[in-house]
Parts: sequence; C-alpha cells; structure tokens
Amino acid sequence: MITQEYLKERFSYKDGNLLWKVKPSLNRNIGDVAGNKHPSGYISITSLGKGHRAHRFIWIWHNGTIEDG
Repeated sequence: MITQEYLKERFSYKDGNLLWKVKPSLNRNIGDVAGNKHPSGYISITSLGKGHRAHRFIWIWHNGTIEDG
C-alpha cells in the first residue's frame, strides 16, 4: 500500500506536480516532474513496480490514505 509517509519520502509537491526527491532511474533526476502522460490523458507514475495515477498520489500526499468506496 502506498502511504503518505512513503510519498513524502520520495516526492515533493510544487505547482500541482510531484517532483522526485530520489533518483528513480538512469534517465530521471532529482527535481524532475514525476510521471508520464498515459494515452488515457492521465499522468501515470511508476512506483513499487506498478503504474499509479498522479492525482491519486497527490491526494494521498496531502490527505493521507484513500478510503475504500
């Protein structure tokens, strides 16, 4: 489960974007905007081996876990 603590360790938030606080891969740097635009139009961020929609990460980053339902 992705937690607020996990996200705050790995990302900072600025102007509606999550920015990497750690170097996630060879072609990404600390301070880069996290994620890629998915064909659906959503921004997708890969974390823990799975793609996640950025807006859900931003919600968790600000508010904590998303309740079921």
